[in-house]
Amino acid sequence: MITKVMWLKIAKKANKLWRGAFTEEEILSNFMDYVSEWEQSVRENAPTYTIRELLRNMREDMDTIGTSEEEWESELTSMSVEDTERYIMQWYTENCSVTEQKPIEWDRLSELATLFKDGLLQDDEEQAMIYFHETCEMTPSEMEYFGISDDCYNRDEIAEDFFGDNL
Repeated sequence: MITKVMWLKIAKKANKLWRGAFTEEEILSNFMDYVSEWEQSVRENAPTYTIRELLRNMREDMDTIGTSEEEWESELTSMSVEDTERYIMQWYTENCSVTEQKPIEWDRLSELATLFKDGLLQDDEEQAMIYFHETCEMTPSEMEYFGISDDCYNRDEIAEDFFGDNL
């Protein structure tokens, strides 16, 4: 899932990489446009013109050896929202999600996230599940990736415990 924080980082990094020379206000405007356009893309289940243009720019930063311009354009016009999100996430990972001094490898990030997850579950499994669902807004596939079982999380049961008969 592409979060608003990620969209802001994308707007800032795109400005830097693509020599946009935008002011902070213009970068913020681009960020808000990206969020709005992405939400529309998700609703319509197809990338909007703005998102397709963003993908065209991102393509220039990524390894696309073996894909001709014609193949890319054909792929782009029929790209699903899921494929679009995967492509944006790949660009984000390569360009935004590493520290400036020393890149953190994907495997290490995954290992750290798993250790954090395990620590939360060991401390208080019920609160950890609430955190994963409510704060992190994890999707079922993200939960599966980290080996988180959704069996122990029941919103109705938790609400009943918290509010009692006042529901």
